[in-house]
Amino acid sequence: MRLSKTSLIIRTFIFSLCLFIMGIIEHFVLHSKFISSQFWALLIFFTAVTIIIFLVIARLTEIRPGRFVSSFMLLTFVKLVCFISVILAYVFYNRSDAVAFILDFFVLYVFYSVFEIIAIVSYLKK
Repeated sequence: MRLSKTSLIIRTFIFSLCLFIMGIIEHFVLHSKFISSQFWALLIFFTAVTIIIFLVIARLTEIRPGRFVSSFMLLTFVKLVCFISVILAYVFYNRSDAVAFILDFFVLYVFYSVFEIIAIVSYLKK
């Protein structure tokens, strides 16, 4: 069964809530020094980017279903360039928190990438 756009957005918020709870546990219970002061902003950033990607991909598949692969690859490239720009800008202006920020960014990137691929595949199934 094909998932709706609303269902994908709700799943994204639930996934983000789970990551938020894991972040709270790591920060307050384990007292990890690898949590950046911007972890919570990164969580909001990745949630917003993931929802935007879903909506753009849904729109592109409605307009030109045959061009999905090239559109998805272009969108992924643009997303990676934007992500690298965010990392470089933050590290340039805040070197003291750079290692924790890059680690948090990488972990969230991997989690959200896996989630995004699974969600897109389930959305595209007929």
